[in-house]
Amino acid sequence: MQNVAEENNEKVIAHKEGHKYYAFHVICHIDKEYLLPVGITVYDGKEVLLENYSYKDVKINSGLTDMDFSRKNLDYKISIQPSSP
Repeated sequence: MQNVAEENNEKVIAHKEGHKYYAFHVICHIDKEYLLPVGITVYDGKEVLLENYSYKDVKINSGLTDMDFSRKNLDYKISIQPSSP
């Protein structure tokens, strides 16, 4: 998978007039080969950078199963605490 800084596709998601959003516009960086998001850049209305995330060395089809994401997976040793009122 290509690094975000290298050759990639970008999709700009712009702010709609009359709506108030956290970000004025967002650039989603898409890997050309796998068509997966590999980064996101978020700006406010004054073009000030708010967030910039990128992913590299992503492994796809790594053999994960539904149990890898299940709360019933005892290997996680997750303790779920009741929420306080």
